[in-house]
Amino acid sequence: MTPKRSSSDGLSPGLRPGWRGFLLAIVATCGVASVAAYLQVKPTTDERNIRAVCKDLARDAERRDRAALQKLVSADYRDERGLGRDDALNALLAYLTAGNWQHIRPVTIVVNKVEGNKASATAKVLLAQAEAAPPRAPGQHAFQLDLELTREGGSWRVLSAEDWQLPAADLEQAEGE
Repeated sequence: MTPKRSSSDGLSPGLRPGWRGFLLAIVATCGVASVAAYLQVKPTTDERNIRAVCKDLARDAERRDRAALQKLVSADYRDERGLGRDDALNALLAYLTAGNWQHIRPVTIVVNKVEGNKASATAKVLLAQAEAAPPRAPGQHAFQLDLELTREGGSWRVLSAEDWQLPAADLEQAEGE
């Protein structure tokens, strides 16, 4: 009986040395691909800060906190209707109060582009009149907000906004997912 030679390289006895390099290449390639995929999906600091501005806008509008809203909106704000910052905030707060909107919930926030000190984002938002928060609250409206932002003093601020009414049912389904 001829004894089998034990593997001195730690590989199983049936694995030939040529396979070791091949397996190492596969493992290394998978590792590099995983890191590359992670880096592509990981939001940048600017994207995280822009999303935070959108969430803060919703929170401060829900609270009707004009001073906090002013800090998030650029003094150079101008929207598609030609309103400046103060007039736009007056119109927003009047709309929220008149409609008795109790909850403002951003459902999706997508940062479309960041180039230097300018950026654009799209937020889809649910508004609810009842005490129950979306998506279960009756009397809901949904909007898409197309925002242009500018970096001022190291912070992102809204430079302009355009709003579009959407079917609330579309956003209710998205929020439940």
